[in-house]
Amino acid sequence: MAAVVHKPDLSPLEKRIRDLEEAVGKSHQGEKDAESCAAVLSKIAVELHRATATKEHITQFFSKQNELKTYLNPQLEKTVALTPKIKTELIAASETQVKRTANLLMQVESLKDTLDPKTLKSLPQLSDRLQPLMHAHVEQQDGAEAISKELADLLKTYNNFVSTVSHQLDQWDRLLQHYEEQYR
Repeated sequence: MAAVVHKPDLSPLEKRIRDLEEAVGKSHQGEKDAESCAAVLSKIAVELHRATATKEHITQFFSKQNELKTYLNPQLEKTVALTPKIKTELIAASETQVKRTANLLMQVESLKDTLDPKTLKSLPQLSDRLQPLMHAHVEQQDGAEAISKELADLLKTYNNFVSTVSHQLDQWDRLLQHYEEQYR
């Protein structure tokens, strides 16, 4: 038995298009050769395609437009949402991070007594004891800078001396080679 292919009845759609064209045509009563709405839209689509076909970034945008619509669709969340099993696996995978954060929070809890009012009241006394240490530190820092400069000067002198001696030894070696070649 041969399958019978039924063509859809397009006459209701054609009637609606004619009605729309007549309604639109009433606003342009002065035009006698008014084109059909579908023909005008077709011409506009062709002109739009011709204008954008040479612009690479516009064609890329049009090609990505459907993808963008997909991602902006609120229904996408339902299809992409994580299952409870995957959520459990993600939590299990981040177990070490959770433990590390818990340890850090316990350290913060244990250190909160460090900033109690009694400790803060003793700060002036501690700053008085700290002043001599600061002066000693500054003096030692100045001394270290002077020693570093002196060491740099000594290294420079040493390098110059080694360079001079090497140069002199090289000259003597050439002189010896010259005399050895003369006496052979």
